[in-house]
Amino acid sequence: MDITKLQFTGLIQNRKLSEISGPEFQNALKTVGWREGTGTHFLRSVRKDGPSRGIRTPAELVRAIRKGKSEPGRNGTTIHRMCGGTAYIVYNATTRVLITFSQGSPPALEPGGVNK
Repeated sequence: MDITKLQFTGLIQNRKLSEISGPEFQNALKTVGWREGTGTHFLRSVRKDGPSRGIRTPAELVRAIRKGKSEPGRNGTTIHRMCGGTAYIVYNATTRVLITFSQGSPPALEPGGVNK
């Protein structure tokens, strides 16, 4: 599934990420057909680095994702650059798993998909 189709519903979309518990976020993702990878700390990363990128609520996360652009990653993942190229999400489109949210740019891949 294309990550730009991600859409939270209900009251959770306008609540501050800092006030949403992990299980609440997991349930909201599950409702829309996504999940956070085991041990990936996606929500914790968005809580930490999102506010400096204008992401304080699930609705703001969705808006930032929609303005971004995806490209192939490694090992079956996809990199979604967003926030004007100052942040990115790594996800698996096939399994609909959110792996990480990070500032900056992911490590570059050399031809053949090998990290520099």
